[in-house]
Amino acid sequence: MAKLLARQRLKTYMPGLRFLQAVVFQRANLSTCNQGGARQIYSDAEDTDTDEIPHVLLPDPSLGPLANKDPRFPLTGNVGVASNLYPHAQNSAPVTPRRLPDVLTCLTPQDRHTIVLSQFLDAAAEAEEEAEDAEMEAVDKALQNPEADDKALQNHPSALECISQECPNTLRKSFLDLFPGVPAQSLEKMTVVTLCQRTQNNMTSWNAEVEKEREELLGIFMISAEEICRLLQGAGYWADFIDPSSGQAFLGDSNPNTSLFETDERFMQLGFEIEDLGCCKCIRHSMWGTHVFVGAIFTNAPHDCSIMKDILLNKDYTQ
Repeated sequence: MAKLLARQRLKTYMPGLRFLQAVVFQRANLSTCNQGGARQIYSDAEDTDTDEIPHVLLPDPSLGPLANKDPRFPLTGNVGVASNLYPHAQNSAPVTPRRLPDVLTCLTPQDRHTIVLSQFLDAAAEAEEEAEDAEMEAVDKALQNPEADDKALQNHPSALECISQECPNTLRKSFLDLFPGVPAQSLEKMTVVTLCQRTQNNMTSWNAEVEKEREELLGIFMISAEEICRLLQGAGYWADFIDPSSGQAFLGDSNPNTSLFETDERFMQLGFEIEDLGCCKCIRHSMWGTHVFVGAIFTNAPHDCSIMKDILLNKDYTQ
């Protein structure tokens, strides 16, 4: 599932950022349990059973002054007259209940439109939940089979390429400027972890679908990267990551005079290509082209240390 390359890199493939997120939370839970369970990292929200409230259109003709009038209480405030005062009333014909206007009993066009729209939205929400359940089921299967073939994972429609490599000396000084609050002597050896997510849409274009996919991947990356940094910090290392939306350090102090976006030419020395489209630039992957989303994590942990292998290879190397 992974291999060490000649350039001192640890390279692995996963079924996607959601899989990495599940692996990271799994490692965090194990780490918390081993430390005594002082902090709960992740827990599934418990489903609570609630009684379904019947759908009632207002005004409800069975309530209040709109209700059918009881002939036994004709006076204001539902007050009636004693029947012994009017004996002839006992032999009178029963009073037929008054029919209410249709506007109070029948659905109006607006009511019918609201019901149809509600049914459509419910169906769309169910379809989205089914798609998420199918994706999580695929993640669970992948977690149970960590020995999956590299080629099969590379061809996965939402594959994730994780590369942990020593920072080239030509980039170390410029990368240090991204983290002004970290002493330079503590980063004599720097490791760069790049997470390259294969996307469904071509990132050279911009439309609603591309924007939605980037927002989803950005959210998953931010959560996963922050938890990876927490795990590395818990092992005694320094770690931080770059927010792809701002190009600035996320956990520590940031430097407003420099930034690192995924179209930065420094990524060319990390195994990517930067394509100049004239109006803008775009990062390119050797296999997936411009169908990629890239994030970067920085740490002083060795690129092939046990904690890094635990995270990227989904195996336990502490023993």
